[in-house]
Amino acid sequence: MGSQALSTANNLFDFFREQVYTAMDGTGADVSEEGGYYLAQLLTERGNMPSANKPDTLVALRVKATFGERAGSITAWRELGDQALLTMGFFPSSIKRRNLEPSYYSDMGASAYQRLASMLRTPRGLIGGGGRGMEDIFSELADCFDACADVLQEVRSTSRAQVQDDSDS
Repeated sequence: MGSQALSTANNLFDFFREQVYTAMDGTGADVSEEGGYYLAQLLTERGNMPSANKPDTLVALRVKATFGERAGSITAWRELGDQALLTMGFFPSSIKRRNLEPSYYSDMGASAYQRLASMLRTPRGLIGGGGRGMEDIFSELADCFDACADVLQEVRSTSRAQVQDDSDS
């Protein structure tokens, strides 16, 4: 499959969705289908993000989230959670280079997602349909942050192994 599969896949989301769900099975992570969908979408968004869009630090994002207006806070809390999750899952060596503990990223990310979930929570009587809302997904990401990071680490490892296999061919 490897890098050739990435370039010939119908789209990047389908590629990452398959990788994420395979990693969820492989790691035994207790992540819902919606949580896996969010992880695949996150990888897709970051895969399509121009490299010039260098994100803020976690501390800067936390300040924006804490002291910003509601819309800006929601965006900053989500970015903080996403950045912490991606760093733990795809770039764990950068944590060591910064002389930080993984628990710093885990705590910052989980608390950001939990704060975001509580900001998005609305009384159930006001929403029809009975499906899971984004507040439920962010709450799940907060509750199983480390398991989600493990899923992303597995996606990273599998993708790197596939690229290595293709380059050896």
